[in-house]
Amino acid sequence: MTLPSRKRVLLEVPVASAEDALAAQAGGADRLELNAALALGGLTPSLGTLIEVRAAVRLPLLVMVRPRSGGFAYSAADFRVMQRDADLALQERQAASDREETCSPARTAYNRDCRTRRPLGRRQESGPDFSNPRSHP
Repeated sequence: MTLPSRKRVLLEVPVASAEDALAAQAGGADRLELNAALALGGLTPSLGTLIEVRAAVRLPLLVMVRPRSGGFAYSAADFRVMQRDADLALQERQAASDREETCSPARTAYNRDCRTRRPLGRRQESGPDFSNPRSHP
């Protein structure tokens, strides 16, 4: 008798700080969802929080893009804020990726102490899908 293969469940943990992210990683999280104001259902975190969480953990990270509490009916102004927030998060992801590649021994263009940040090429990123509130960059 052959038993069906069991797929492992992906554990995604909502976090609001670098400390939360470290605890989630230590507890076995597979992926993090970074939010601010979790008591309000989650809002877009600050860029500073995003940078600190990326520096603290090595897990895949989703970033909440929600400009305010109070539902998911957004005005044109809300969408402009959401687009700007998503663009900033994507720019930070690219900058983090460039720093990692620059410091990778597998790459030939890295400096000795990895303090000089030098992009090694840009990747095409698809934009966020705002039609789905669970779709994050």
